[in-house]
Amino acid sequence: MKGEVFPKGGNVEIEQVQFPVFGYVYLVLTVLIQFVWGGMKAAKILLLVDELEFSENEAVIIIHLQASLMDLVMCVGNILANLYCGPYFTCVLQDLLKALFTCPVCTLSTMGIMDLSSRRYLYVSGQVLGIFTAFGNSCVATFLANQFDTDNYVKFNRAMLVLTLVCSAIGIFTIPHLIQYYQCFWTETCYSMVWICEWALCITTLLVFLILYKKLQHKRPKYSINYMLLKLTRDASKKKQREAKSGTVRDRPLLEYSDLYSPQFRRDAQKILSMWTFYLPLAGYWALHSQQATTWILQAKRLDGNLFGWSTVLPNELWGLIPLTGIVVRMMVQTFKEDTKYPLRMTVVSQLIMGIAFLLAAILEKYIMDAEDYKVHMVWALPQLLLVSISDIILVSSYRKFIIREVPPNFRGVTQTLFVLSRCLGNAIVVLVNLMEMHTGFPNRLGQFIIYASVLNVFLIMFTVLNRKFERLLRRERDSIIRSSTSN
Repeated sequence: MKGEVFPKGGNVEIEQVQFPVFGYVYLVLTVLIQFVWGGMKAAKILLLVDELEFSENEAVIIIHLQASLMDLVMCVGNILANLYCGPYFTCVLQDLLKALFTCPVCTLSTMGIMDLSSRRYLYVSGQVLGIFTAFGNSCVATFLANQFDTDNYVKFNRAMLVLTLVCSAIGIFTIPHLIQYYQCFWTETCYSMVWICEWALCITTLLVFLILYKKLQHKRPKYSINYMLLKLTRDASKKKQREAKSGTVRDRPLLEYSDLYSPQFRRDAQKILSMWTFYLPLAGYWALHSQQATTWILQAKRLDGNLFGWSTVLPNELWGLIPLTGIVVRMMVQTFKEDTKYPLRMTVVSQLIMGIAFLLAAILEKYIMDAEDYKVHMVWALPQLLLVSISDIILVSSYRKFIIREVPPNFRGVTQTLFVLSRCLGNAIVVLVNLMEMHTGFPNRLGQFIIYASVLNVFLIMFTVLNRKFERLLRRERDSIIRSSTSN
């Protein structure tokens, strides 16, 4: 990016320290928040169905619609935050909104001090407010990276990933039991206590941000790649339309019609635009993956969780096996990892595994429907959960290898935006299927599992065809680089 003229933003150079106190304080707070949030996410679907008395379809729609809109807000917010606020002020504003609006409203909605309709209205209002707090999610990583030098940030990031996975799993296993057995004096369950804990942690994080203001590094990015890419695409489209009207249009890549920025930047940007073939078909994968904490918990609710009379496994505790298995699989991958020659093809394997998991879920649903005199044991849900975890790890590791190997360093933030947009579309698919069942009665839960597996197969075929084309594009690019270096 040397020599470029950047449209927005500035930069304040501050010498980075190796082990800032804030990094460890924030790590502790993140671990605690992940413990509470992980348990709450696992219990969220049952809160909507059992306590707030939404129908199963309404509950699934509320959760997935919020997730889809949050991903959309995150993409737009990433551009605006980097241009106008910078990572630090974005993080502060995000925690301020959570502490003053989202957490208090959701806490009141789970208390038994008002009638059911008021509680339902408050809860939905709190989730709507929560959508707008997503604009700062993508800035947290940027802000933390500014506090460390590169080597120590990598170590910090790995430690935070493992600790948050562990604490999320612990929260999933413990908080559902607290919700079931602990009686608060103002409500029938302790959902409100969970929200109060998250509220207190958000306030603590906000105070840490404000108290340590002078010791933190407030670097703003020199530019926003997303903004520059949008500006370049718009300029190229206008000039191509102008040439088409004059009858002088030539067959060349879209971004070559523009003369903004450097030729190398335009070539890299054109490569990024062609990567939609990798991200768009991932929507089918996310449509299945995102239902771990919704549809599958509702299915587990109808299973027998009795462990030989010793204890009872709650439906939302099953979801805790996914992060635990993820840790084990991740450690195995790091121990026995090999260099994947074609990371895009490994993502095909991960999607196939996810499709098999949903077919197992459909078979289990059929057994549940046929079992009238007895309840199917919860142990039969374990294979599909293990497959989801394995699929998740394969996809993430393959995706990271692909990004490191093929994406120009300056454009890696753009790939994160595309990744989030594919997840947004996947959640939207779940919303549409449940809306169709609400209004037409078709499909039932078994039919939904079959539809989701079919949707994944369609997207998988699209993914395979388009990415073979993209691999040929990469091969031609490497050959041209080799030829140019040989000629020189």
